[in-house]
Amino acid sequence: SAADGATILTDLLTLTAQIPAGSQFAVYTWADMQNGIIYNTTGAAITGDRGVFGVTTPNLTATGGAAIGSASTGALSPLVAILGDTKRPTVALVGDSIQLGAVNLVTTQVVGNGLGDQGLTARSIGPQFGYLNLGSYGDRAQTYITAAGARRKALMAYCSHVVCNFGTNDVGNGRTAVQALADIATIAGWYPSKPFFQETIAPLTTSTDSWATTANQTVGANDAQRVLLNNAFRDAPMWLSGIFDTASVLETSWGSGVWKSPGMTLDGTHLSVRAQMTIQGSGVVNPAMIF
Repeated sequence: SAADGATILTDLLTLTAQIPAGSQFAVYTWADMQNGIIYNTTGAAITGDRGVFGVTTPNLTATGGAAIGSASTGALSPLVAILGDTKRPTVALVGDSIQLGAVNLVTTQVVGNGLGDQGLTARSIGPQFGYLNLGSYGDRAQTYITAAGARRKALMAYCSHVVCNFGTNDVGNGRTAVQALADIATIAGWYPSKPFFQETIAPLTTSTDSWATTANQTVGANDAQRVLLNNAFRDAPMWLSGIFDTASVLETSWGSGVWKSPGMTLDGTHLSVRAQMTIQGSGVVNPAMIF
């Protein structure tokens, strides 16, 4: 039973056969609520989770049944982590909906790769490392350092490295580069024993032709602060172990504030699947830096 606000772990399971590295497998979870409703989240479908629901739905955890359901928005509470002993790096991906992998916030699209890797960072590191994708809709460094990030902060105990993409919603909501940088430095300071990496911030634009061209985009009102923040990251503050310059792959030139076109964004904020794959193919998120 899960007490209010508690984190629960299953018993340790011993596998009868080793799962080969890089292979796909399923984890079944059974949830039962006699006097209420089961908490659900909109993030589940993004990373490939599935659900089967109903008052007569059988418990498949004991039999490992084949029914895995279909993707849906706001439908289930997914696993947070699969824990096990390892000598390999394990990475916490901290940030907002871009980190999570929202594509124009349409979560019914299951657009991860074959193993569910989805978002700004996971597609690049997922083939090599275990990770927790802790991206959250609308989040920013300013709110993460308050109680809003406390539960995710506790999960860092299971990770050896941190990759952060905070900044988009900070400057998008009027924070200055100096303020956002200080907040992110505070987060990095929470984990002095864990290498902390930061990703540069993608453009925030509007468009009159659905981002089909660069000419018809208008940069955000606070874009100058975004540029200053990215430059501050590129100056490599001492508290950073490294940066992943994702913005350099997404905008037309350093500091232009304009998305490359076409097909890199659907709303001027979130990366399309094409943009996520471009990041992966560019090698700008370099797994070799995580060791």
